[in-house]
Amino acid sequence: MDTIPAQDIAQQIPVPQPPQKNNLRKFFNISSWVILFALLPLTVLIFLSQDSIPGDFFYPVKRGMENVILAAASVNPATRAAFTTDLTAARFKEAQSLVISKSNISGLSTFVDEVQAAQLEVTNLKNDTERKTLEEKLTVKIEEYQNGLSALSAKTEQNIIAYNPQENILPTSTPIPPTPTMTPSPAPRIINAQLSPQPSSAPIPTLTIAPTIAANIQTTPQESAQVLEQKKIAQTIKETKINLEKIKKDLEEKRNEDRQRQDKRSESETTNKEDANKKTETHRQK
Repeated sequence: MDTIPAQDIAQQIPVPQPPQKNNLRKFFNISSWVILFALLPLTVLIFLSQDSIPGDFFYPVKRGMENVILAAASVNPATRAAFTTDLTAARFKEAQSLVISKSNISGLSTFVDEVQAAQLEVTNLKNDTERKTLEEKLTVKIEEYQNGLSALSAKTEQNIIAYNPQENILPTSTPIPPTPTMTPSPAPRIINAQLSPQPSSAPIPTLTIAPTIAANIQTTPQESAQVLEQKKIAQTIKETKINLEKIKKDLEEKRNEDRQRQDKRSESETTNKEDANKKTETHRQK
């Protein structure tokens, strides 16, 4: 009778897995589903709040998530400055929507505050390379915002023309002086050398007054509430552009100062190297 080696028998017998590993795997699968279902409502809220503007129901959710991300990004100053710079785009989009849909200018001041906060975060960076990169990025964004504000200002000017009372002709009823009309009246006829009130075939016209009313077109001298509102929006847009131009100018001046400081540093390093080379050459000659 042939005998089977013990080694072959060990290979043929399946080795069961420890029950502990199966339990852990099952636990992690259940935990993953629990976490997924727990985060699903939050994910839906974040998705619904992306395009919300001040006054909308989901807008506080949007700002709350931004604050959470900003707090997490505060670990690295460069990351915080970059995220703050990106937030200016969201504030500008909100300001545009408020002006167009609700004629509300409150978003423009919030937008300027966000740009100023981004400028402060960027200029306070210690790393020259990171500061230079973010300064250029913020400058490009400001130029885009200025173009968007110019388009918004043009739309506002069109609204002012549309609401202008000098362009809107309003009909008002005013009396016009009465126009005389001709009506026939009987004339006396001579019979036997006496006047008689008998009517003749040739009536003599007499004047009678017939009052008439005509519609007269006039314009109202006062400006309407819509015109005043649009003019206020146009003035606020103009002030916003001025503030952006000032921030842009400050960034350019900061870049120029950094460039001059870097040039001086390079010149100083070059001078020090030349002096060191001269000293080395002098020692060699000696």
